[in-house]
Amino acid sequence: MSFGLKSSRARERRRRRRKIWGWFFLLLIIVGLGAYSWYAGRELARADLKQLQDQVAELTSKNEALQTATDQARAAEAAAQQEARDWQNRYQQDVPTGEGQEIYQNIQGLLDEGVEAERIRLILESARKAQTCSPEQESKRFAVASPLSRDPVTPVNFDGNSFILSAEGQSATLDNGDPAAWFDTSKPVTVHFTEPGGETTDVSGMLPIQHSIARGDTEYRFAVSAADIRGYVRATLVKCSL
Repeated sequence: MSFGLKSSRARERRRRRRKIWGWFFLLLIIVGLGAYSWYAGRELARADLKQLQDQVAELTSKNEALQTATDQARAAEAAAQQEARDWQNRYQQDVPTGEGQEIYQNIQGLLDEGVEAERIRLILESARKAQTCSPEQESKRFAVASPLSRDPVTPVNFDGNSFILSAEGQSATLDNGDPAAWFDTSKPVTVHFTEPGGETTDVSGMLPIQHSIARGDTEYRFAVSAADIRGYVRATLVKCSL
């Protein structure tokens, strides 16, 4: 009986030891799982953090590139606007407007008609000076040729045959509607100014017609208007210093 009691106590001790070792192993497994979970979580967090850092770096790089492109575009726009303003200022300075534009067009028209640039230059220079004009005027009356003129029209000479003037116009209309032999003063007239050497300048327009010719240091100013006799005009010459 004493032997059975000892045997029962030994079995109880072994059972307790197995239970203690079981709890120990269970605790060890729990600790191991916790440690593995912590390590795995830390590595996963590091990976996520690395990915976020890479994304932030990529976005930062793209933002810097976009900012650089924006700055370049703004600089290009500012340069283009400044260039446009410069061209506009140059245009306003170089291209005449208003009366200046009209004068420029008239000068260009004279050049296109073959008027020498030197003559135009003399006239422009004379405009800067105080001109002195002769009090003596030369005035002559002459007939204007028309399509139905009966007699040949004789030109007139001015300044000692320095200039020869003749004119032609359109026929006037009679009360019955037929054309007349004299010219119509209400329609354009063409006056021919011939200089020595045969150079002729034609000036057309409504009467009165004014025309200037520069020769040397003298400007010859002609004024042609309707005369008091039907079919005639009167031309007046005034000489002014350049």
